[in-house]
Amino acid sequence: MSDDKSLSEQLDTFNRYVDDLEDLDVKLEDDDKAIILLNALPRSLKNFKDVVLFGRQDEVSYDSVLAAVKTKILRVQGRDAKADKKTHDPVESLNVKFKKGKKFQKGRGG
Repeated sequence: MSDDKSLSEQLDTFNRYVDDLEDLDVKLEDDDKAIILLNALPRSLKNFKDVVLFGRQDEVSYDSVLAAVKTKILRVQGRDAKADKKTHDPVESLNVKFKKGKKFQKGRGG
């Protein structure tokens, strides 16, 4: 999949493809779906794919890969939301401007 779409959109597209295959009576084994999902992720997630695939002692299952991808989506959304809040928070900007010009002396409490 491409890096143009969000990870959530790509996961939705993958699930639609799987559903379409099942509608055509194509049976995909659980481990096959897991590997196909990992390979469908964009190249920018290469390290993530490697950790999910090789960082486990047990078998790779579709449910475990799906859970890892959903966790990754939540982390990316949380990081993006936090970045948006920091760049658009006027209180944060005021605090930085105030502290920049103020000098603190050691031992005087302020």
